[in-house]
Amino acid sequence: MFHLLGLLAAPQVNQEFVFTYVANPPAQSVHLAGTFNSWNATADAMTTTDAGRTWTKKLSLPFGKHLYKFVIDGKAWITDPNAKTETDGAGHTNSVFMALPSDYGGPASPRDGKIAASALAHGKPFADRCNLIFRLQVRPGDLESVTVNIAGKRTAAKQVASTEFHDIYEVVTPYKGNPESYHFELSDGGKVTSFGPGGLGSKSTWKTNPISIKTPAWAEAAIIYQIFPDRFANGSKANDPTDVQAWNADPTFFNHFGGDFAGVQSKLSYLKGLGIGNVYFNPIFQARSNHRYDTTDYLTIEPELGTNQEFVNLSRELQKQGMRTTLDFVFNHTATHFGPFKNLIAKGEKSEYRDWFFPKSFPIRVEKNPNYEAWAGYADLPKLNVSNPAVRSYLNGVVQYWMSQASVSGMRLDVANEVDQNFWRAMRPFVKEINPDAWICGEVWTDASQWLQGDQFDSVMNYQFRNAALGFVAKGNLSVSQFTRDLNRVNHTYAPQVSRSLMNLLSSHDVPRFISEAGGSRSKAKLAATLQFTWIGIPSIYYGEELGMEGGMDPENRRGMDWSKATSANDMLTHYKKLTQLRNGSKVLQSGDAHAQAIDDKAKTGIITRSLGGETVAVLFNASNQTQKISLEPTKLHHPMKPGKYLDALSGSKYSITNRPEIISVPAESAIVLTTQKPIVSFRSSLGHTVVSTPAGTPTGEERVTLLGAKH
Repeated sequence: MFHLLGLLAAPQVNQEFVFTYVANPPAQSVHLAGTFNSWNATADAMTTTDAGRTWTKKLSLPFGKHLYKFVIDGKAWITDPNAKTETDGAGHTNSVFMALPSDYGGPASPRDGKIAASALAHGKPFADRCNLIFRLQVRPGDLESVTVNIAGKRTAAKQVASTEFHDIYEVVTPYKGNPESYHFELSDGGKVTSFGPGGLGSKSTWKTNPISIKTPAWAEAAIIYQIFPDRFANGSKANDPTDVQAWNADPTFFNHFGGDFAGVQSKLSYLKGLGIGNVYFNPIFQARSNHRYDTTDYLTIEPELGTNQEFVNLSRELQKQGMRTTLDFVFNHTATHFGPFKNLIAKGEKSEYRDWFFPKSFPIRVEKNPNYEAWAGYADLPKLNVSNPAVRSYLNGVVQYWMSQASVSGMRLDVANEVDQNFWRAMRPFVKEINPDAWICGEVWTDASQWLQGDQFDSVMNYQFRNAALGFVAKGNLSVSQFTRDLNRVNHTYAPQVSRSLMNLLSSHDVPRFISEAGGSRSKAKLAATLQFTWIGIPSIYYGEELGMEGGMDPENRRGMDWSKATSANDMLTHYKKLTQLRNGSKVLQSGDAHAQAIDDKAKTGIITRSLGGETVAVLFNASNQTQKISLEPTKLHHPMKPGKYLDALSGSKYSITNRPEIISVPAESAIVLTTQKPIVSFRSSLGHTVVSTPAGTPTGEERVTLLGAKH
């Protein structure tokens, strides 16, 4: 379902629906889990009247698309055999329920004089870079035009995005800081109807009191590199666990490879040569597993990785090299070996930590189907009660400790959508008081509007971008029209400064590597990376992705970094170095406005434009398996291109662009990035260091040494 930030929609009428599941053989319990309850396996219990065979649950759901599954006896998650299904890009197939209002019953038409009032929604305007951005949500294909009337001055709106349920119109006007009245004027069938706070036909007006969100400027300019600490590099045998595996061994859910901070330290020149500005570490605190999402001590570094001081030193050295550090914080749950939970096990009801967790009975039993709340039902991961002031104080202390002891600029918050939002609202000002420039990124896989209103996070992991790229480039089950629609939809879901701060990823520790999803196709992986580096948001590289490393679902996606591939002969690495040099050298690609446009569904071609300060970068892309011709009409693009000399930043080819249409051939499964930027540029890194970027594909002497001298 789509949400506008700061929603001031007309009241939405929920639709009641009875979900039914027939169990064969009979079940002991059935629950309904879905997007409407954050996939909570125990939130909505179904009831039975025939000894466990037929189970029902009535829910009142808001307008939009809802995904769900049945949870049988607390173990099996299955789809509804009587409903449509869709995949989510992470290997999961879910049932789909569509809740539609009555005025969506017939076809929409911009000429019938009828406007679907239930679809109309308007959020407060956004303030960004001395502009006001107004957005209005309407039913798809329902209107001839939309105009915003600001104190009597009318400005036509552009349709900038669409979804299955809505078209999104936008107006951008200069902002002088003075509040003025405004309303919308909607044209349908030659009739103009006003839309204001009183609803459709209302003559009332809003005041331009905008939402102003501050996100760290450094973050949108800094390319992210994600490191799974146990698998990046083993720099010291002294801290290896006794059961350490060979570096090229097959990963399992439990084995350890010996990666450590000394290994990261030994590869700093590699990271710097790659153009990285923000190193994101998966959890590094003391834990029992190799992934370390089961924290036993938040204030102590896992000894297999190094010491507290070694991490402090590494973070400071990263800072000296122009790279910031982002840590993975797990505040939803802990390990059963976490001190307060061990105390709860030992003392039961008399434990002073009883209210730190959610015990259901005593004594505490760490077993299958535990008698306390645990993440996804895993007994090893008891859920923290972040509503408890003592827990909040403790976790704030954890953040303060690491931000004061080490050079930590960013926080990635694990399963952020499952944590009480009041906790995040209280934590944000605490974090920003420590460091106003701290970057806060939550793990939310779907529409994250409710967390990105300026009171909680700066960013989220943009799995929606991955899903779109996966469907269009890797799988070919999305058309270019659907792909560009998805990109524009996500972009216009959030405030512009939030969209610029989104963490755009293709691979991560939680999903198969993109190249594996693309059947091992290096050309598809390169095209997806090009789209990732030129679209709005921060590109994030999962370790080894730049080398073409493959891997399926966890644990296959967590193999040891294949350093033997880190050579100048690796075409994937060469391509990534072109992209990082391009991105780091282009303020337009770092911070420019963005729009995606489909050209030809059959040919699988489209254009992305980025614009800032009157400069436009155009990305012409072709996902088909043969060369395609794209007619570039510079004056008709969402962000028009000025006539002049342009360079394809990837190939070095030169183009002369006029105001007339230009036919440009784009090779199969590739893209052309047209920019006025010269091939040799200097740029400022995220920490202010001056870096020289060479012509695309031409490593400097230092970079050649780094690539060829990498320790295997």
